[in-house]
Formats: sequence, C-alpha cells, structure tokens
Amino acid sequence: MPARGLADGLLLRGYRAELVEDTTSTAPEPPRLGGLALVLGAGNVTSTPLLDALQQVFWHGRAVLLKCSPLHAPLLPHFEAALAPLRELGVLQLVCGDAQLGRQLAQDPHVTAVHLTGSTATWLALRDDPGLRGKSLTAEVGCVTPALLVPGAWRDAELQHVARQLAAFTAMNGGATCLAPRLLLTSRRWPQREVFLDLLQGALAALPARAPFHPAAAHAFAAATGRPSQGTELPPSLRRDLDLRRDAALLRSEHFAPVVLELPLDAGEADFCAQATITARDHVYGALSAYVFAPPRVLAARRAMSTRDRRVAARHRRDQHLDRPRLRPGQHTVGRSRRRRDRARRRLVARPAGHAARAPLRDRGPVPSAPPAPLAARASRRGCDPAGPDPLLPAPRGAAAGKRRRARDAVAMRLRRHLRSLLGPRNRGLRIAVAALLLGALWWFAGGTDTRRWSREEILDAIRFVESSGRDAPPDGDGGQAIGPYQIHRVYWQDAVAFRPELGGDYQDCRRRAYAERVIDAYMQKWAPDAWRDGDAERIARVHNGGPKGHENPKTDRYWERVRARLP
Repeated sequence: MPARGLADGLLLRGYRAELVEDTTSTAPEPPRLGGLALVLGAGNVTSTPLLDALQQVFWHGRAVLLKCSPLHAPLLPHFEAALAPLRELGVLQLVCGDAQLGRQLAQDPHVTAVHLTGSTATWLALRDDPGLRGKSLTAEVGCVTPALLVPGAWRDAELQHVARQLAAFTAMNGGATCLAPRLLLTSRRWPQREVFLDLLQGALAALPARAPFHPAAAHAFAAATGRPSQGTELPPSLRRDLDLRRDAALLRSEHFAPVVLELPLDAGEADFCAQATITARDHVYGALSAYVFAPPRVLAARRAMSTRDRRVAARHRRDQHLDRPRLRPGQHTVGRSRRRRDRARRRLVARPAGHAARAPLRDRGPVPSAPPAPLAARASRRGCDPAGPDPLLPAPRGAAAGKRRRARDAVAMRLRRHLRSLLGPRNRGLRIAVAALLLGALWWFAGGTDTRRWSREEILDAIRFVESSGRDAPPDGDGGQAIGPYQIHRVYWQDAVAFRPELGGDYQDCRRRAYAERVIDAYMQKWAPDAWRDGDAERIARVHNGGPKGHENPKTDRYWERVRARLP
C-alpha cells in the first residue's frame, strides 16, 4: 500500500505499508482437532464473535456453538442470516444468553474447547473451574493500550493532527474497544507537552457526549476520571499527570469508557523510548496493542542521535588532543602566525576601494600601501592591475549575491515572457498539449504502467500465493472446478495438453505442483508466448485468471493487483 495507480498515488501520498513475510519456511497446515467448540462472544464489537466462530470452523476444524452476549440479542437474526451456509451444514449453532448460560454450556461434556473474548474476571473463572479440566481453553482479554508520544521538534499542524487522532480513537465505540488508546506516555521534559495536552483536551471537548451502551461504562468512567459521571451521557475526557506509584491500579485494569490517561515520564529525548518501553512492559496491563506517534523528522533526529551516541567513544579518543596545534615535523608556531598575518594583509590589500575592511586580529605594524612583490609579480603574469583585486580571491559576499540575484531575476523574466507568448489565446492547441503532458507526468509519478519484468519463478510464486496461500494441498476452489496449488480448471488443462501432448497425465495430476507448473508453461506458450518469454507478469497473471483474452478483461485488474503485491 499504496497500490500503483493514480488514485492511491494521490490519496495516500506519504503513507506506506508493507507486509513482510518469511517465505523461506512454509507454515504448517492448521491442526484439524475436531470436536465441539463453545465460543463466548464479546458484546462490545459486533464482528468479534463471528470472527471467533469462523476461526474455530475453518482453522481448527470444529463444530461451533456460538453464545452471543445479551447486548447482541437484537442482532441475532442478522447473525443467523450471515452464517446460514454453516448452519445448514450443521457445523454452527447460535444462542444468546448471560454469563450463567455460558458457564452451563462450558461444563457440558460434549464441549471439548472453549474460547472467550471478554474480561479478565471471566477468564479467571473459566481457568479455575474444575469442571473444565481437560478442555482446551483460549481467550483474548484485552489490555490497557499505551500510546507513546515521542518528544522532539513537532510542527503545530502535526500536534493538531495527532490530537484529533487520539480524540477520535478515545471516543470511538464509546471507548468500549480493546484497541482504543488508554494510556498516553509523554516526556515531562518535552517543551511542547502542555501545548499538545491542551490541543488534545480541546479536541475531546469538541466531541459530543454519548450515552454508553456497555453496562460497565459509567463505573469505568468514574474510576478513570476520579469523578462520578454527570447524567446518563459520558463526555470524552483526558486525565493528566498520573503517578506511576499512586495510580498503579489504573494501569493494571482496562476501563471501557471514553477516557485517555496521561503518564509523564522523567526522560529526555535520548532515553524516552527505552524508558517508555520498560514502563509499558512492566507496569501496564496486557500486550495486545500499542501506538507510537512521531513525525518522520523526529524519527530521523532520533536515528541520527543514536548513530552519534555510538560514535561518542571514538570521537572522544580522536578529539583528546585537539587543543594542541597539529604541526608537521620541523614546523613551528611562529611560522604559522607569520603566514596567518600575511594572509590577513593580503585580504586587506585586495579589497576594492570603498569596501569596509575588518581590522587585523593583532597589530603587526602598518599595512603597506602596495602589495608585496610576489603578489604583484603574480598579478602581472595574469594581466591584471597589481593594485586591484586578486582574481583568485573571492568577490565580496554582498556584491556576488546581488549579481547572482539580478541574473536569476533576468532569466525568470525571460522565461515568463516566453511561456506567456506560447500559451497565449492564439495557441489553444499548445495549451492542451502542455496540460496533457503535465497530466501524463503526474500519472507516471503516481504509479503509471508497471513495465518491470520478473523471472518465471517469482511470477509463479506470486500466483500460487494468491490462488492457494502458497499451500501445496489446498481445498478445491470455484465450487470444486479448480484444483491444485494454482487452482487450474479443466479447460485450462485441456488447452495445455492439446498444445503439448507430451505432457500426458490426467487432470487430477494438476494437484501436484511440478505437474501444474508444466501445464502453466504449455498454456502460456500457446496463449501468451511473448509475455512468457519477456517476464510480463501482468499479462501472465491476467491470462491465468481470465483465459486467453484475460489481459483485455477489466475484471482481471483486481487479480493482477493481488499478484503484483506479492512480487518482489
């Protein structure tokens, strides 16, 4: 991200995201444990119980009994409609009830696994229940999500942007989400800390107060802010200046409320990240999520600081003797002083008339009215006035800058006149051509057409990952009509065998990777020989997905984007 093309290149300019995956080792197939899994769904986020149920079915190969929270009772018909295919197969059933129903279902002897997304108290009760011994117990119980604000020289717009982001994160879903930032770690020595907290306070105050849907929100709001809630609506709030010891209880428990806490650390720019990491690891509950906020310029300064710190010892050793003059053998300080005095006199003599000269650092006697003989002789050899300025000496800074500025202004004036004459009202066609050229340059800069070439191994690896996630024995796709790691259809195989009869074999042999790649080689030799020879990954991928004319079908654009994302 962003994908190549004009839209992402313009809308996501400055943002980069990359998925780094170890391709040297293949992930093992998921364990097909079987049995019946009870999923105790969370009530704060609608999608969480559905995702937990799908993981148990497709990853662990279990039938699922999904117990939804009472907060999701109105959504139960919609859940049943969304999961209808699994319900018709008899591998999933939904019920809705309270914690007492969940405890009874967990103790049922037919249940072999229990997965919970909920509170720590519920997890501890399940873990200590003797009736659940021997069953597989898993849980996700949230955390106090920290947000590290890296100190440095921030711009005003950057402070405002991050303040609005944090305010939106805090208020989202009424604060009832595990990923919401709960604790803001700042540096007490950061000069802009108070400015940022004031901006964050203003951004939170600009958001409306909302009535919470979660039953524990009012109690959590009072505990986090230190004051009881006023009325039925909870305003997004900030609590500053926490103390690590005094407020340790707030750091060890998750509060489902629209409140963000601020803990200042006594750390400077050099050691803030290290101290904040230790604080979040040793004193803050959970390890589910975390945020780090810092502009690229601040990160670059930190990298430079780190590099500089690694060189401190070497620089110290190198600079130990800088206070002593660096002399060559046989060189004396008296000679150096004499040469320095001669250079000063030479500058004074070479300055043009009317130019104010600085006095020499030391009074070495009267300055001669004519240049020394060696200087005069050298100036005569160059064909210039010995009493005038030496051509090897730089011109006065003010005069040179003014001359360069006037020359630059003259060039700019001529360029504006030339463009005005070219793009005048009589040259409409030229204006259109220039506009088209600018749009073409913008399109190319934002992405343009990808003309890079890849090896066949790289292209096949990318296609195999898109088709079967890189597995050699994936399930059949397209309703059983596509098989093998490359999801090859029967007509695809028939075209390849007709073009190259020596392939032999049967359609079911396409489940073997080596045979499937030979089929692809024959198919591409028939329908896209130039692309197959030149490594044109786009045409190869689109033909593989859409048939002989797939590279002309706009429906294969999305498939090519997925393949392109996997190419190096």
